[in-house]
Amino acid sequence: MSYGKLFSIFLAAGWAFGGGLGVIFEMEKQLVHKHHFLSKKEFMSLFAIGRVVPSGTVTAIAIAVGYKYKGLLGTLVALLGVMIPGFTITLILAALYTVFKQNNYFEIINASIMPAAVGLIFLAAVNMGKDVFHSPLLIAFALAAFLATMLGMSVTLVIGLGALLGIVLFSQIKEGHDLPY
Repeated sequence: MSYGKLFSIFLAAGWAFGGGLGVIFEMEKQLVHKHHFLSKKEFMSLFAIGRVVPSGTVTAIAIAVGYKYKGLLGTLVALLGVMIPGFTITLILAALYTVFKQNNYFEIINASIMPAAVGLIFLAAVNMGKDVFHSPLLIAFALAAFLATMLGMSVTLVIGLGALLGIVLFSQIKEGHDLPY
């Protein structure tokens, strides 16, 4: 993978709408399906790792892929590609907000964008989840995590407990046998 290709993949992903999940969905399309630089399993592993690091999932995937293919400079190229669109859009929207914040149209636009954004996030979650949730054990993990957070448990604690439980359960699987994902 060239530096130009690395930059263009992450720049294209950075222009996706729908928040982090929209960007991640576009990363998956580019890296797994279009260019075949990662397998689906590799991408989902990076996604899972990205969910627990403080930098955020999009940043973690960009760092990991950039480093895998082009080392430290590749990391910087991937990060720059994925950050330029968000920086540009945020700067433009912040400027527009200061100009139009007293206007009634701003509230109308905000009310119409929110449902669309939620729909895009839901679509990304469904598309990513359909490849993960083919095991009853993983479905149980997801439901337990959902219920725990809905009942007020800290997300950090839920992730930590899930990791520990996964280590205990999956370390019992003998060498050469597939994990349930």
